[in-house]
Amino acid sequence: MQADCVISEDSALKNVDTNLDKRRVYLRILNIVLPVAAYGFLIYKLATYDNYAAMVGHFQTADVEQYFCLLLAFCLFPLNVGLDGFRWRYMLRRVEPMTLWDANRQVYYGFLGAFLTPYRMGDYPTRAMLFHNPGNWHMALAYGGVTAFATTMVIVLSGLPSAFVFFSQSDDRTPFWIALGAAIGLTIILSTLPLILRKLKNIHYWRSDRMREVTEALAGMRMVEFLFILLQTLCRYLCFMTQFYLVLRFTGIELGFTEALVILPTYYMLITLTPYVPAAEIGIRGSWAMVVFGYYSHEMAASAALAAVLVWVINTIPPMIIGSLVRKHD
Repeated sequence: MQADCVISEDSALKNVDTNLDKRRVYLRILNIVLPVAAYGFLIYKLATYDNYAAMVGHFQTADVEQYFCLLLAFCLFPLNVGLDGFRWRYMLRRVEPMTLWDANRQVYYGFLGAFLTPYRMGDYPTRAMLFHNPGNWHMALAYGGVTAFATTMVIVLSGLPSAFVFFSQSDDRTPFWIALGAAIGLTIILSTLPLILRKLKNIHYWRSDRMREVTEALAGMRMVEFLFILLQTLCRYLCFMTQFYLVLRFTGIELGFTEALVILPTYYMLITLTPYVPAAEIGIRGSWAMVVFGYYSHEMAASAALAAVLVWVINTIPPMIIGSLVRKHD
């Protein structure tokens, strides 16, 4: 009898070891496939971009001050990633403790998965590949959902007053009403979030242990913690805004403080509410820039579309390159 128990335990341990070996193999394969696929798609997008002549013209005619603005915008992308890494580390501190360096590595690596998927859905599963315990991938998805909700909420609520001012001057106010509906929905969700999470936690018949773990973790999040996440998200949002303002200066667009408060939040809100695949984001950003800035002049619209592309390049290509160089430590 004892011998049978020993044999059973040995078999269970061998099965665990086999599963771990298979997981390591899958992760190694993904570590190869992700960069190759991301670079391939990036090369395709850059090869099909048809406005290089205007971009080269701006680079040839820009003065020292304009180049300095572009350099400052470029130097802000590590701060962008660092703010996201700080938020990521804070959110996962109970289930996957990590250093700020590890959090930043995961955020950089997540750019590869995000670039290839609609609404950047591959971001958080890709980050989980660098977890000390990759089995916590479901927690990455859960907290990633919280992050996405917080980001959308900050952008929409910040952009709504600006959009009201902007579209009050326009005949077509449909985008504003869509944004208003989104803002109302987000506010309702936020106000009922604690109740929803408590209800989820009290469901005792979850068949999946992972689902039960997710609901318990989210239900344990206090409102003050979520508000702190919103504050961190706002800091990152302001960093994005500063980058775009600087790149606009590079392309020759000098906005006053009031104009910037109206145009930039409206622009980012419209991008956020537009369904897109990150690989196609370069076109979405340029299109909305043409719409928003085109209200003032055609020349400004063309320069703003170029600025939108340059901001996309700054915040996508360098992080992807860094992410492709990140390797999971044993």
